[in-house]
Amino acid sequence: MVLCCAAMYERTIQLAALGFLALGCGAGPALPSDLADAGPEAVALSDAQLLQLVVYTTPDQPPTRGLSTVIMHVTDAKTGAPQDGLQVAALPWMPAHGHGTTIKTAIEAKGGGTYVISRVNMFMGGKWDLRLTFSGSVNDRAALHFEIP
Repeated sequence: MVLCCAAMYERTIQLAALGFLALGCGAGPALPSDLADAGPEAVALSDAQLLQLVVYTTPDQPPTRGLSTVIMHVTDAKTGAPQDGLQVAALPWMPAHGHGTTIKTAIEAKGGGTYVISRVNMFMGGKWDLRLTFSGSVNDRAALHFEIP
């Protein structure tokens, strides 16, 4: 029963994220008013400062314990052009404990520089990093930092 409920919860998150992204016009994610009004959870530059990342989380912003979905709009840091066609890898990591999670993230490119990272499992309270690796037309890394209550 727990597995079934977890799978249904995850699918609900994915459908919600995909539903509001489908409303976009190519200029980044179209967000529900509560996320848009709150603004992004994070705006960050990649390690080599080649990419700018604008990040939202759902179902909670800021994220809480458990599974989250990260919606990330990736642009060229200098020109602002959306960066499509990147291969993205994401690893949730808890630096203080030196561990990640057994649940593998899933990443889907949505076009217009938008990438949806689902199955982000920050299962305990504390500081978490979402370690990102980008390859393709740009090779770079970044880490997003979250404080989970």
